[in-house]
Amino acid sequence: KVRAASVNPVDWKQAARAAPGVRLIPGRDLCGVIDAVGDAAGPWQVGEAVIAIATGGSYAEYAIAAVNAVAAKPRRLSFEEAAGMPVVGETAWRALPAFVPESLPAPAASYLGIASSPSPHYA
Repeated sequence: KVRAASVNPVDWKQAARAAPGVRLIPGRDLCGVIDAVGDAAGPWQVGEAVIAIATGGSYAEYAIAAVNAVAAKPRRLSFEEAAGMPVVGETAWRALPAFVPESLPAPAASYLGIASSPSPHYA
């Protein structure tokens, strides 16, 4: 269940380029509470506060995200503050090896996947 979502350039670009009459709900970043889980949810459980990169539609009341695109909501941040983290955090994570290559795992690793490990860096 989405509690807050943020706006990224890709969101308004998708909306602007949608064909007339198409019912598009934009949005990728979200912060919310898990309302239901699928069989492959791994450690995630109903009721957990999370940040995520949704498969789309994070401006709706409910959204879906892949298990590797979810991380625990940082406790010190409000839902609104945390909603701005996923896409920009992933972008920064992927850019860091260009500046400090020896400090990070392989760039194919997801920032959200690493952040959702048992001891997240920012939680």
